[in-house]
Amino acid sequence: MEGKQLLLLRHAKSSWRDNSLADHDRPLNRRGRSAAIRMGHYLSDRDLRPDLVLCSTALRARTTWELAARAIGKKTAPESQYSRNLYHAAPSELLFIIQAVSDDVQRLLVVGHNPGMELLARRLAGSGSDDDSLTRLEAKYPTAGLALFRVTAQSWESLEAGTTCLEGFTIPDDLAQAAG
Repeated sequence: MEGKQLLLLRHAKSSWRDNSLADHDRPLNRRGRSAAIRMGHYLSDRDLRPDLVLCSTALRARTTWELAARAIGKKTAPESQYSRNLYHAAPSELLFIIQAVSDDVQRLLVVGHNPGMELLARRLAGSGSDDDSLTRLEAKYPTAGLALFRVTAQSWESLEAGTTCLEGFTIPDDLAQAAG
């Protein structure tokens, strides 16, 4: 891999079955669990194992990452850091958190929520981004959607709008269609 890569994964589909639960504590539904596993296999099949994972503390985000990580399957799991600050973070907050990452990290995966993830992805996509991926991302950033960026900035600290190229945007339905 040349340069740094940033992956933005929106949590998978959550359940609204139990109205007594706080939003932060909602679990994944069956479709969400399946999608998280598919996205993990996608990461594994394309050798996109992250060096570091920053994940929201919301149950649906944690479970998304845990299921994806199991599907990736390597003996040593990537370092995972869970932060309440990622829970419904605004794009500027997400960017600030990413900018604080050590430059030893080459491939960073952030697991979070909309609208922050989608808005950050739109802002980061600079010139040279894949047109089809950008069009799809701008149309809808569904649950378990994964945006893959090549970072042109020399360090995470200097990451800002337009300093990345969106190389791909994958959603679980893409993988279901490919398998079918």
